[in-house]
Order: sequence, then C-alpha cells, then structure tokens
Amino acid sequence: MLSQDEASNVSEILSAIQSLSKDLNAQLSEVRNEFSTQLHDVISSNHEIKEAIGTFSERLTQAESRISAAEDQIASLTEATDTTREKVHKLDMQMEEIENQRRRCNLKLVGIPEGFEKRDCRGFLRAWLPQVLSIEHQLNIEQAYRLGATPSTQNQQQSATRPRVVLVKFLSYHDRDTVLKAARLKEVKLENNHVMFFPDLSPKVQKQRKLFDGVKLRLRHLNRDYGLIFPARLRIWHEDTWHYFNSVAKADKFIDKLWPCNPRETRCGSSEEHG
Repeated sequence: MLSQDEASNVSEILSAIQSLSKDLNAQLSEVRNEFSTQLHDVISSNHEIKEAIGTFSERLTQAESRISAAEDQIASLTEATDTTREKVHKLDMQMEEIENQRRRCNLKLVGIPEGFEKRDCRGFLRAWLPQVLSIEHQLNIEQAYRLGATPSTQNQQQSATRPRVVLVKFLSYHDRDTVLKAARLKEVKLENNHVMFFPDLSPKVQKQRKLFDGVKLRLRHLNRDYGLIFPARLRIWHEDTWHYFNSVAKADKFIDKLWPCNPRETRCGSSEEHG
C-alpha cells in the first residue's frame, strides 16, 4: 500500500502528465493547422504555376507557328526577289543590246571646227568624208549634227578650241565601217585640226572599255598592236596570232609574263588600234 505522501506524489505526477499532454496536443493541433494552411498555399501556388506554364506553352506554340509562317514568307519573298533581280538583269542586258544596236551605224567625229559645216552638216560630210578618206562610192548618211547646245557668244572662244562632237548616222553599217577603217589608216585633218573618229557606244560600254585604258597605255609603250572588240574585249597581237582578254587583270598578267620589264624603259611607239 502506498503511503499518503506517495499517493499524493503520484497524483501530482499524473496531473502534470495530463497537463503536458494537453499542451502537446494543443501545440500539435496548432502545427497541424499551420501546416495545412501552408500546404494549401503551396497547392494553390503550384496550380497557378501550372496555369502559367500552360499559358506560356500555348503562347510559345503560337510564336513558333508565327515564326515558321514568317520564315516561309521570307523564303518566298527572297525567291521572288531573286527572280525579279534576274528578270531586271535580263531586261537591262536586252535594253543595253537594243541601245547599242540603235547606235551601231553611228560615228562620233571629234575636232571638226565649229561652223565649218555651214548649217548643213549632212551635206558637208557627204562631200568631205569620201574626199579625205579616199572612198570611191557615195556615203548614205541619214543624219549628222553636233551634240550639245549651240555655244553662246561668250563661249565661242572656248568652242573654237574645243568644238562640239559631230554625230553621224549612216543608213548602213557597211558605210559606217568603211569610214571608220579608212580613218584608222591615215591622219585626218581639217584646216590643221586633227579629226578623230570613234564608234558611238552606250555609256555602259564606254565605261567597260575605259577600264582597259591602263593596259592600252602599257601596250603603246611596248609598241605592241592591240584592239578593242565590241563590246569591251581586248585583243593583243603576239607571235602571229591574236590573244583575247575579257578582264584587265588577265591582260595585265599576260603582259607581265611576256614583257616583265618596266614599260617606261622600253622604246615608246604608236600603234593604231585594230577593230
């Protein structure tokens, strides 16, 4: 049997245990409620994240679709642009060919003094050209006129030293070619003025031919025969044959290989152009 004091101690211990149990249960309940609240918040946040990811994924899919469509359009536009560029290039070449065909029977005469034709340029040239070039048949000239505006009184002195170019339109290419070839065989003068004869070429062809000016100068210093073939093809006479070049670089390389010395150290000579 427990004594009264022991029974009292046991009772106090049980009471303390019960009180502690109540406190633990209360704390556990509080922790459980707090955890439940936090878990609910986490679940809600997770749901929002899933919705956001779903929305982003949908927008990303739409963006990819739009980008793919844009790439297809760009590819189509690029192809169309390339096709258009090719067509424009072909049209440009055709226009250039037509332009040079239109000029095919023309010659430009440089050096005829102003006013010498006495307002009848065509009649003057029909009489003068066969005489000065020793051409036996009559030339069929459609038109002949000076290029540019008539010089004013103030510019007459300048026009006397630099007369305007005379454009001659022949009815046949044969007559034009006959005149040009004859002019290249002799020095043509009119009242001590040197008259030069040039083909009438389009600005584009003139620009292409001008690229060969440096090569032509080298060939003149080397006293070598050369010529320019229409539209812009250089030919050089060497070892009884013509050598043809479509680019300045290839012509320079050919000259450097055959005549590596400095052109200025060689004997300078004049060489009439052929063709």
